[in-house]
Amino acid sequence: TLGSDPPSVGMLTFDGVDETGTPYGDGYGVSDYLTSIYMDTRNLSNTAYLTFWLQIKGYGLPPLDPDSLVVEFRQPDGEWRKMEAYPGDVSLDIDELPPFEFHAIEITPEFQFNGFQFRFRNSSNNKGVTSMWHLDYVLVRDGFFQSPESYFSDLALVKEPSSILKRYSSMPWDHFYVDINGELGDAFDFSVVNRFN
Repeated sequence: TLGSDPPSVGMLTFDGVDETGTPYGDGYGVSDYLTSIYMDTRNLSNTAYLTFWLQIKGYGLPPLDPDSLVVEFRQPDGEWRKMEAYPGDVSLDIDELPPFEFHAIEITPEFQFNGFQFRFRNSSNNKGVTSMWHLDYVLVRDGFFQSPESYFSDLALVKEPSSILKRYSSMPWDHFYVDINGELGDAFDFSVVNRFN
């Protein structure tokens, strides 16, 4: 929920703390990683891309200099190669909400082998929830050559729906079952985006 107007519910936040909410510590350095599964990319065309939507800051604190988010591809020899780096932005105002932006990185023939992987990693001061990046719709797209607004098959929630219950966000089944009509609300709100053409 730290991204502003995400393309879909369920986007991922790089926030500089581990899975327990503890800062990584040890000064400036790499914080979070998101690594793909191994893929067989041998049959991809010459127009294959890793595509994703990325937002700097959102409702959190902005990445500053020298903070960054890096995209890497694994080479056939197992080494990682930096394909793109997105720098922090010291000019962002604390109240500014930059939009999600579309990005596409070509998967060239040298990365088309059985065992290919990609990963995202951020670097920050590792002192806590700072230097936020938000990531959504990470896709390997074969034959991709259209604009960022190009359509793909998805109908997605863009905000958490309100509760279907009148008074609570959740409740035990035993309590709900006793008075279903009394506990259900008359309406609930939800927002969706249609990415089909």
